[in-house]
Amino acid sequence: MLLVLAACGGGNSTNNQSNNQIPPAPQFSTVQVNVGDSPSDRVMAFATNITSMTLNNSNGTTTMMHLAGTMQPINVLSIPQGTYTAASITMSSTVVTFMDPTTHTIMQKTVARPSTANVSFSSPMTLGSTPMMVSFDMDMSNSVAIDSL
Repeated sequence: MLLVLAACGGGNSTNNQSNNQIPPAPQFSTVQVNVGDSPSDRVMAFATNITSMTLNNSNGTTTMMHLAGTMQPINVLSIPQGTYTAASITMSSTVVTFMDPTTHTIMQKTVARPSTANVSFSSPMTLGSTPMMVSFDMDMSNSVAIDSL
């Protein structure tokens, strides 16, 4: 009787499982994401809420990281292992404090509309099993244009 049951169903279900294999779940690694900048001549302060960051994998998929609008370090995240070639950073509620080039008075400008910075990595970033730190340099001296008011 056992031989009959094994012959009727056992081999067939194993064969179906091999035809419909489930791909292994992606491995994740811990990454600390930092944002900073070196001093700029006229930018006194720069504050922004980073609402999200997307990493673009070399195979075309994206990893979305929702951030709590914090700054330096932004967050410690669990990110799928792989090779990443770019990032998109969405910011809102940006406030820049700067020195007016003509009057040399301290001024402040608020930009309420969201903006997105697209960053292409000069060389791909490979995320393996070892935790790592990723730092983004804001490059304020080239990112903020201050004209005479």
